[in-house]
Amino acid sequence: MGTCCGPYMVEDKKVCTPAFLASSVCPVPCTPNCSGKECGDDGCGGQCGNCGVYGCLKGKCVSEFIDLGDGTIKAPGTKGEYGTNLIWQKYPSEKIYSTNVEAGDYCATLKLAGKDDWFLPSFEELNSLLLSQPMGKCYIHPVFQVPDPNWPEGSSACDWFWSSSPDNNYCPQLPEFPIMATLVINFGEGYTGTNCCANVCYSDRVRCVRYEFTNPLP
Repeated sequence: MGTCCGPYMVEDKKVCTPAFLASSVCPVPCTPNCSGKECGDDGCGGQCGNCGVYGCLKGKCVSEFIDLGDGTIKAPGTKGEYGTNLIWQKYPSEKIYSTNVEAGDYCATLKLAGKDDWFLPSFEELNSLLLSQPMGKCYIHPVFQVPDPNWPEGSSACDWFWSSSPDNNYCPQLPEFPIMATLVINFGEGYTGTNCCANVCYSDRVRCVRYEFTNPLP
């Protein structure tokens, strides 16, 4: 007789009876799409390849970092909308911040390597630094674990870090909780989490980022 799927029979396309409709579950066909991707979601719940220990950003494995010698780290090949490389703050903030608004303000006022267009990274951008296995002391490339010479015993690359991305799935923002719940990453233990859920916030560190534009803006 065939399997009932929505209003039709899968095999003979005849209309289902109400009895069939009451219990039918129609599988939705999905064709994985990994065109132009080394990694990331294939659109059907699977993954497009494996980056090994390294992270993934916009379909590309993030495995190469260049210390530019001016307090910044370049991640070549990390492309944004206009063809960009991500330039990371090498040493994280000495201070810890209690909300992502404070963290964002820190980045917006940062002047480093002659640049003032720094911003708080999105969760996707920050997550591209998260390794699947520890290297050195924690789950971030060792180039980021070099102690700050101006504060060698202080700021740690292995702490919790703010992103700018809200967590509306685990902890949706409600009128009675005006502080936005935000996705954060613990590079010391190698996992992600949520801060400021139900207005309960814990202070985290910040690593700012900026774009190096390789194509002109439209």
